[in-house]
Amino acid sequence: MLKWLFWGWVCWASNVAAAPLPTLTIGVDNFAPPFVNRGAHDVWYGFDVTMMNYICTQIKRTCVFKPYYFRELLPAVANGEIEVGVGAIAITPERLTRVNFTQPYVASKASFLTLNRQTTVPFTFSSLNRQRIGIEKGSIYPQVIRALGIVEPRILAYDSNDLLVDALQQNQIDYALLDTPEAKFWQSKAASHLRVIGPSFKYGVGLGIAVNQANKRLLADINRALAQFLQSPAFRQAQTQFLNYF
Repeated sequence: MLKWLFWGWVCWASNVAAAPLPTLTIGVDNFAPPFVNRGAHDVWYGFDVTMMNYICTQIKRTCVFKPYYFRELLPAVANGEIEVGVGAIAITPERLTRVNFTQPYVASKASFLTLNRQTTVPFTFSSLNRQRIGIEKGSIYPQVIRALGIVEPRILAYDSNDLLVDALQQNQIDYALLDTPEAKFWQSKAASHLRVIGPSFKYGVGLGIAVNQANKRLLADINRALAQFLQSPAFRQAQTQFLNYF
């Protein structure tokens, strides 16, 4: 009798140990290198993906990544379609009325990208007056452009950053405004004809992970795991690989 009880306990323990971890549904910007990128066979990689995989391990969840246009991410988090959203999302007071954010994980900085033309005129923000400036839809860059004091800019919005950069290369816009690591990524891929111009500048209060406002426990769990990530060798390695490389 004891033998059967013992083997019954072993089978139960084995089933418990083998039970799959609950998933964490994560919305990602479908193309935002070096933060989010998709390789062959739908393998996701980039700084934000590395960060979320670390967090999932710490909170004992399995990451499931779902691609969205950037403009769709926060609405999807707010309506519960996804549990969290990442993809170089800057924390702002307006966005905090719709979703919660974790503590910032890196500073939010922006830069202008333009064609690599020879010029003897020093760059100033007034150089952008009445110019065509491309941005990604859903970003807060229209407000940023106004705050920089740029006069009568023609702001053109695109569904994704790759379309934005394509427009720049086809002379449909004069400048593209991107997060600084993204601008440097594109410069590194096409240094012969694209360049980052002018200084980078801060906007928002840092990049954060967006979480549905009703899920306070998940926010607390992710914040604890994020704090561990920011102090870990994994953070320094990801920073070197994805953010400091360019």
